[in-house]
Amino acid sequence: MDAPQIRLLRFADLKAAQVVTSWPQLKRLVEKHGFPAGYMLSPAVRVWDANAVEDWLESRRRAAAQAHSEAVGA
Repeated sequence: MDAPQIRLLRFADLKAAQVVTSWPQLKRLVEKHGFPAGYMLSPAVRVWDANAVEDWLESRRRAAAQAHSEAVGA
């Protein structure tokens, strides 16, 4: 049985996907909005698990949809 493949993202991948635009923005997302902190792959390389990033994005989509439906229904 094959082990599940872990997809790792680097900062450039997050930026290319328009998840973040800068390191300071990324730091704010981690500190204030629960974005995954990632981990150091080596002393100079931080990576993020793609599934954790996708889960965070989906949670933001759900929260926005819920806030919209509550505003419309109110």
